[in-house]
Amino acid sequence: MSEPKKLPEQTFIQQDGPVFMSGNQAYLRLVFEQHRRDHEAGLNTGGFISGYRGSPFGHFDQDARRVGKALAARNITFNPGVNEAMAATTIWGSQQVDFFGETEYDGVIGLWYGKGPGVDMAADALHHANLWGTHRNGGVVMAVGDDPMSRSSSIQQQSEFVLSGLCIPVMHASSVQDIYDYGLIAYQMSRYAGVWVAVKSVSDIAESWYMVDVDPERTRTVLPDDFEMPECGVHIRWPDSSVDQDYRMANARIPALKAFIRANKLNRVTLDARQRRLGIVTAGKSYLDTLEALEDLGIDEKQRDALGLSVFKVAVTWPLEETLLREFAASVDELIVLEESRPFLETQLKNVLYDMPAEQRPRVMGKCDFDGREQLPSNGELTPALISRVLVNWFSQHLSSESMHRWIGVLDQTDREIEVPREHVDRTPYFCSGCPHNSSTKVPDGGNQLIGIGCHYLVHLMGRDGVSYTQMGGEGATWAGAAPFVKQKHAFANLGDGTYYHSGSTAIRQAIASKINITYKILFN
Repeated sequence: MSEPKKLPEQTFIQQDGPVFMSGNQAYLRLVFEQHRRDHEAGLNTGGFISGYRGSPFGHFDQDARRVGKALAARNITFNPGVNEAMAATTIWGSQQVDFFGETEYDGVIGLWYGKGPGVDMAADALHHANLWGTHRNGGVVMAVGDDPMSRSSSIQQQSEFVLSGLCIPVMHASSVQDIYDYGLIAYQMSRYAGVWVAVKSVSDIAESWYMVDVDPERTRTVLPDDFEMPECGVHIRWPDSSVDQDYRMANARIPALKAFIRANKLNRVTLDARQRRLGIVTAGKSYLDTLEALEDLGIDEKQRDALGLSVFKVAVTWPLEETLLREFAASVDELIVLEESRPFLETQLKNVLYDMPAEQRPRVMGKCDFDGREQLPSNGELTPALISRVLVNWFSQHLSSESMHRWIGVLDQTDREIEVPREHVDRTPYFCSGCPHNSSTKVPDGGNQLIGIGCHYLVHLMGRDGVSYTQMGGEGATWAGAAPFVKQKHAFANLGDGTYYHSGSTAIRQAIASKINITYKILFN
């Protein structure tokens, strides 16, 4: 007998056993699951999903459309944005259902999705929406995908700096399991503190697959019992003013958020020693890289106890809750912060520990060692190999083992082999067979073209006289600033049809307003 046919929505509604899903699908499942939990709790909520596709969320739209009927049956609307800012604004509106007279819904669950540059693009809308707040029975989660090595982006990304500037809390997922767990906790946090909550994952996590444990007990939360909500409250309202919103953010929402983090111990020790002496603080993919590095070095439970080594995993990287961190810091003598790209956790941690009594405050290192020498890069991504070398330099002051030196020997040998000169053949990138870009990106002899965002960016690597590039939607606008000062009097600009729809038409309006001599080629993707 053949097995029953699997429904398209099975990944998003199955309740028993682990469920195999991608990072993208874990984000989408959040809305299904939160709606189910609301229904069980007697809440009649709807859902609204909007954002803009792009790696690492290149398949999110397809996954959502594939289960369109299942979404509609649950009163969940999937409405992709023209761009990330418009998507954020529409989700902002989903939290305003009480502003427009009667409604049959108790609230609306919001989900925004977009990659790092989309966070930049939507910053103004996100800032407004987060200041206004969320509905008490709604809540908004942001699926944020960062590309720290710009493998499919025009710039490297570390969105927590922008998000924290917008007062949007950031949860940093280290796995697909984390995406699911953190996302469901984020909805409870959003409702309790009245804020949007970003659940960030880097490309390696968002685009991976995992058997996810969907047991609701994993994400059961409690309300703080050591915090009294201020009279001003935290939720969205009308009428309202920006001054009052800013006051509530600083004096009600952020304190409520930290109380929630503290009550649920979201930041916690995951590996411990009988007597702590050394502490690692880390988050996101760097947490997994740290665990891999410890395994490669042969640091088992016995060696952890000998070192006094504990690992503190930070779920909410902003705002960094002080009490849990200080308790951990006071229990160790030395502490290292392991994180990708620029120091974000490290600077917050040092600020939190600054006024601790000297006898309780540990020595702290991160991007630099205790002597101020750089030991980890402040750009790009970390690897288990990089972390292994730093840990061995640190551990060897307290304990030395054959397994540690053996692994460093393997890394040294690998480095020597990589440095050996080899004959190789460069594989020149090229457009797919039949792609219109093969001909549409050619320019007349003596001409050049301003490069656009999209796969047609490859002209830069193909010797087709490509010059410079801009952010998405700025194509050609740079010529307005250069043209008055160069002898060349004309330029071509490549503009993808998707970019035109997203924001590129604004660049054309700028070119017209600037009265520059430019030819736009609208490329069909």
